[in-house]
Amino acid sequence: MDLRYSLAPIDSALRTDSVDKDVLLAYPSSVKYSSHRQTVMRAFDLADARSENGGESSARGMLHDMGCPPDDIQVEFPCLDYPNRRHRVDFLWRISRDGTSGDGQVALEFDGTRKYVDPDMTSGRAIREIVNDERRRQQCLERQGLSVVRMHANELDAPWRVIHELRDRAYGEQGDGKPV
Repeated sequence: MDLRYSLAPIDSALRTDSVDKDVLLAYPSSVKYSSHRQTVMRAFDLADARSENGGESSARGMLHDMGCPPDDIQVEFPCLDYPNRRHRVDFLWRISRDGTSGDGQVALEFDGTRKYVDPDMTSGRAIREIVNDERRRQQCLERQGLSVVRMHANELDAPWRVIHELRDRAYGEQGDGKPV
């Protein structure tokens, strides 16, 4: 399987403790492969229990395949408006344009539709309230110097807009073609 499709079940197994982590990660070594061994090993090496859902896992696989692997995932930032609140971004790149110092950070948020319509996730709030909260959260992150890019599930099949925007945010309008 492509990395995009193989990460989600591995991440999920780790996240839900469905199988012992050491047993799961040892699995590829126990199987005799005639081909694709490196592909399988890569997926298991990149597995991460912090990935919160299959969409994020798929996006992370796509980002790796496109040459833009994030520096970290599920990174928390303080909320500037409410001291006890934290904002967590799905993917984070720490940018160093001159190779010596961190000049900024770019966050990618994977947006599914479930958070707008699933009663288990909306807490009884209307879509308008959820969208407004999301905007305030993004503005708070931007006030802290993060540049935020949003990605939707349908862009997994055509990721060029996202990759282009990540590179533009990281390297300015000219974009030098380097991975983020």
